[in-house]
Amino acid sequence: IPDNQVIQWAKSNGFLNGADLVSVLDLMQTNGFVLGTKSYEDGPSTSVDWTNHSILCSAIWHGPVKIGIAADQLESVCNAYPNFPANGWFASGFKQDTNEDHCTSLCGYGSVAWLAGQLKVPIPPVKWSTPACAMFTWSSIGIIEVSSLLAICGEAWLRTPTTLIK
Repeated sequence: IPDNQVIQWAKSNGFLNGADLVSVLDLMQTNGFVLGTKSYEDGPSTSVDWTNHSILCSAIWHGPVKIGIAADQLESVCNAYPNFPANGWFASGFKQDTNEDHCTSLCGYGSVAWLAGQLKVPIPPVKWSTPACAMFTWSSIGIIEVSSLLAICGEAWLRTPTTLIK
């Protein structure tokens, strides 16, 4: 879906520059993006306990998990990468922040070393076995340590199916 169409959808539904994630997920089940003669809608959403790493990984295995986060620390990390929005940024050392203001998706999980290998980027200077997630945001995929994810995440949702094309 083209960016301008997504922006127009958000604007016309009162979601541009701030929205409750559940409201967006609910509306996307019945009034998604229209492209040509097709409508792209979300399947029903189920809350995911992002604080339980096993449950979170299981949810990611079933499909991308939408999360609401406090984005300030993540934005600082991403903007520090010289080729951003290229894939492969690395987020670690985040402090607790509950100012949820950004929606993104978790699309993978594993050790830092495994995820770096999948993204074909150098392994960050941390213990290779550190648990992490692959996060899609701002037209890129990067790696976030689970401890940093826990510090900034406020909600998580799995849509099943992720997208319905009607």
